Amino acid sequence: MPAASRPTAPIVAVEGLSGSGKSTVSRRFARARRALWIPEAYRRLGPAASLDFRNPRELLALEQRLLREDAARFVEARRIAATGREVVVDTGFAGTLTYSHALARLGLAPRSVARRLGAEARRRWGRSGWGVPDLVVWIETSASTRAARIAGDPTGHPPAWAARHEAVGRIERALYLGPIARRYGARFVTVSGEGSPEAVARRIVRARARAPPGPIGAELAGDLLGWLAFEEPAPRPGPGRTAARNRRRADRAAPRASAARPGRRSTGGRAGQA
Repeated sequence: MPAASRPTAPIVAVEGLSGSGKSTVSRRFARARRALWIPEAYRRLGPAASLDFRNPRELLALEQRLLREDAARFVEARRIAATGREVVVDTGFAGTLTYSHALARLGLAPRSVARRLGAEARRRWGRSGWGVPDLVVWIETSASTRAARIAGDPTGHPPAWAARHEAVGRIERALYLGPIARRYGARFVTVSGEGSPEAVARRIVRARARAPPGPIGAELAGDLLGWLAFEEPAPRPGPGRTAARNRRRADRAAPRASAARPGRRSTGGRAGQA
């Protein structure tokens, strides 16, 4: 088939809490699909990248650097997808935004950081330089499984920061399983992250086969930016819904974690890090 007539392939993002095994699983899933795999933004910056920050200004500079890398990942993914080859990304392109949003809700960063990042992402989105994946796979894991995996990788997941990362992850989880999942509809799937990476990757392959084809609507990115930059409240589900329970649990967890020391991210600092 000539390149010009090839249909655009989907971009699939694999998401999950810190310690979910997402990086390993997403690589295996990409291999099974013969898709291009793109690592998480921090990994692309190289081992020399510092994630320390002492004040909101330094945090903003750090997050802007990561957002620029997320934008580069999006542009690369879209270019490859346009050739007809599927792309799998380790964490979607909003990881910087969800992390800053969660820090603000925890009282560990001013909301102005999230707003500045949202404004920059919106400018890039307007120039087709940032966007969202077409499909999202959320890896759901138990606390004990994540703890065991984190304990096996103390360099990537320093124990001193485990409490804060878990608290940030709860808020991000509530966002993903709540308004983001509802907005994506059938293009958002949740799989169990228990068991071996190979077993989890097989579950994702099966879930991927049931997802609708084609790209997602561009307006979803605008909705997401509005929620994460505190421009508008994220819609809440009706009473009794699982997503509502997840959000309430995250809200209850936030005050307990707000005493965690601000000032550093580790390589496992994002909920999406594996």
